[in-house]
Amino acid sequence: MADAARATGSAPLSPPPGRGGAAAELRGAAASLTFLTRLPLGSAVVLDAPDLSRSAPYFPLVGAGIGGLVALVALGVAGVEGPLLGAVVALAAYAGLTGALHLDAVADTFDALGTRTREEALRVMREPTVGAFGVTALVLDLLLWAALLATLVHRPSFLEVLLTVGALSRLGPVVLLAALPYARPHGGTGTALAQGASVRAIVAVVIALALAVLLLGTAGLLLAAVVLVALVPLGLGFRRWLGGVTGDALGCSVEVLEILGLSTAVALLAAGILR
Repeated sequence: MADAARATGSAPLSPPPGRGGAAAELRGAAASLTFLTRLPLGSAVVLDAPDLSRSAPYFPLVGAGIGGLVALVALGVAGVEGPLLGAVVALAAYAGLTGALHLDAVADTFDALGTRTREEALRVMREPTVGAFGVTALVLDLLLWAALLATLVHRPSFLEVLLTVGALSRLGPVVLLAALPYARPHGGTGTALAQGASVRAIVAVVIALALAVLLLGTAGLLLAAVVLVALVPLGLGFRRWLGGVTGDALGCSVEVLEILGLSTAVALLAAGILR
């Protein structure tokens, strides 16, 4: 995931120790927006690591907002130019809104899969270049995104599906950080999120589940179940491979869960559970 400085600004002004309440939670919500998107809140309020540590419960809400924007762009363009172009333009909007945050993580993570040792994998993840594994994974990811969006865009539940999948997929970083250690001995991107992660992960899961049920009912519960179950092999794989998680692993988990969520939605449509 992008460097924590992106979310926290260049001149931290943290609240005094022990200060909490509504103001602190609002700062946490703002930190989730600046961390997961390119929205320029940093020019209005300076955020720091403690704010980022409070941001995890708001990840599903921000994810739902991102999914909603992608859906609206896809619907608008598809209504005039057709579903495929609608999907491509929506993906461009997604990359612009998020700063290609998770897409970059996919490329770095899959490049590291071509290494032989944990140390080499961690080193490759930090390199600015992208290799053949990373390019291939990124192209396949975008093709899957486009195909799934084009398949879903004219369905009555399209907006609700994108809102739900956006919310559920952002549970990846929150839950994995709560369950696994950070793989780099000196820390790195996302370590601020790990502070108090267990309690805040539970809150995030409750919020995401509530959104899924509110938007899609039983189908939302099924989508949530698939995403949450998928976190188990993802977590076990990262633990065995890297000894924990990194910022890139967390960002990659979002993309994996989004593709899985959209694929599940297509399967639910075929089964008649979604419209």
